[in-house]
Amino acid sequence: MGAVSQAIIHCPAQCFEGNLIRRNQVVAEAASEESHAAGLHENMKKYSSLLLSESLCVQAGAFECLKKLVPSVVRLDMIALQSPDSSSNSSGPGEMDVAKVSLPESLLAVGSNAALLIADLLGVSDGSESGPRPQELSQLQLESRCVAYCLCWLLILDCFQNANHELRVHYSRSAKAEGRLSSLMRLLFALMPDSLKSSQSALQGDCSPSSWNNLPATGHTNFWQWSQQETNKVADLVEGLSCRVYFRCLRQLPALVRQWYSSTDKKTSMAVEKFTSQFISPLLTQRELSAIQECKYRSDNMQIRVRLSAREVVATYTISDVSMELIVALTPSHPLSPVKVECGRRVGVPQAQWRNWMLQLTTFLSHQNGTILDGLVLWKDNLDKKFSGLDDCMICFSVIHGSNCSIPTLQCKTCKKKFHSACLYKWFSTSNVSSCPLCRNLF
Repeated sequence: MGAVSQAIIHCPAQCFEGNLIRRNQVVAEAASEESHAAGLHENMKKYSSLLLSESLCVQAGAFECLKKLVPSVVRLDMIALQSPDSSSNSSGPGEMDVAKVSLPESLLAVGSNAALLIADLLGVSDGSESGPRPQELSQLQLESRCVAYCLCWLLILDCFQNANHELRVHYSRSAKAEGRLSSLMRLLFALMPDSLKSSQSALQGDCSPSSWNNLPATGHTNFWQWSQQETNKVADLVEGLSCRVYFRCLRQLPALVRQWYSSTDKKTSMAVEKFTSQFISPLLTQRELSAIQECKYRSDNMQIRVRLSAREVVATYTISDVSMELIVALTPSHPLSPVKVECGRRVGVPQAQWRNWMLQLTTFLSHQNGTILDGLVLWKDNLDKKFSGLDDCMICFSVIHGSNCSIPTLQCKTCKKKFHSACLYKWFSTSNVSSCPLCRNLF
């Protein structure tokens, strides 16, 4: 079994996208997209179930297979999101029915199954997990469930990493549904080692087992090699994986983790902030700023500079006779604490409009699950659309919605002003009336 798991690492992704292994035949090039998608999801389900195996070799092999399938699954979701009929049941662009696009159900099912068992056996369940209560498990079974749970979330985070901004919005809703993210955060801190300092090297990323406290860098041959060494303890693997998942969550899902952090009790939030500020924030800040610096972003009307020593990103937007400079400062506990947007220099921008644009950028950076660069580019697109003639939503005073990236499409029949459907829904819900926020006539 170990040899098979090792061989899988070197197989191309195409070998796992169809029903090749089960049917022992090559899928014809003329096969329809539907059959390709069906085969892809069938294999996702099959390999996901193998993550619950009590054999670490089988788990390693299944993880490698699923890791190769994830980019294709995400690509299909992006195609579905852009299809003409994807918004037939929605009220505006970027707001299609959530049920049509979500994180892979096979991974969510395995993750939920493992989470229920782990939460009960570790005594950290808050009652939000649904399902039959677990039977008595051996130590090996418990450890294998913990490994499966962490591997599932590493694959889910790979989905976020491969997705564009629009798709990440839908994936975020799926991650938050049924308390999945809050359950994940609670379990991760229960699985982390008591001496968290020893796990600092586990956050460094793709390193060898010897430099990772003998823990494998998942997604590489190190995982298989580690699983072959009988002297290694699975408990050590679980502790390292839990730290790794938390680091990846802060990197791929900063807004979701920030929401969870702000809703926890004071004792928990203080412990989380202390650990994050000491071990994760410096590394994450360095990586994010270095990535912006290395990508050398180019645009006709926006330049981005990085000040590494000050933990700052400076964005300068220029169009016609309008020029503005904004400074994005990262906090010591980034990304648990939202970034600070400070005023640089401005030319030709009224004070009221300046405050509005600063608020828009703060909103984008606080609510989007991505990098600082993603937020700046989204903010630039918003200004580009404004200067191209698109009207602001008269509720949030922004062209692009801060969380779902839609533009104002719902128009009042009386005053002709347009609104984001999400903003209008919130207005109707909080005001208990169905009138236009501007002219007060029935919408």
